[in-house]
Amino acid sequence: RLKKKYGSSVEEMLAYLEKSREELDRIEYADDRAQQLEQTLKKQEKAAREAAQALSDRRHAAAKELEERISRELRELDMPKLRFAIDFQEKDMGEDGVDAVAFLMSANVGEALRPIQKIASGGELSRIMLALKNVLAEQDSVMTMVFDEVDTGVSGRAAQRVAEKLAKLSRTRQVLCVTHLPQLA
Repeated sequence: RLKKKYGSSVEEMLAYLEKSREELDRIEYADDRAQQLEQTLKKQEKAAREAAQALSDRRHAAAKELEERISRELRELDMPKLRFAIDFQEKDMGEDGVDAVAFLMSANVGEALRPIQKIASGGELSRIMLALKNVLAEQDSVMTMVFDEVDTGVSGRAAQRVAEKLAKLSRTRQVLCVTHLPQLA
């Protein structure tokens, strides 16, 4: 009967005994192990919060410079009254930190800043995207940039300015542009 339950040889019985002792140790020290894991978790959460805060601080610092550079680009793209801002809202910590970031704009003096995706016209959106890509291209290693109808909603002087920006970009990287305007072609 013991042979059926614990093994048919002395070696099998000793192996069963060792396995039982290990299981008993795990049960007896489960509370200690749980405390160790809890402490490890707290340390990792603290490190994650510190890293998220450092990332947030760097984002805030970079946002000021990016706002200024985008605004300068937009003035050059015939949008002198447009105000561009980057808004941060705190959110629960996730894989991308604690910041919910939104791009805001105001097209007219005295108008409140609102999310770009809600108020920008096609022409405004095209030029904002060009300004953003132009600024980021200085630090980006992407050698080919594709613009699909970046001329949407623009004509005349604004189209000429868009063409000049694209020409500037094309000096340092390949630019592919789908367009309907002769100035851009």
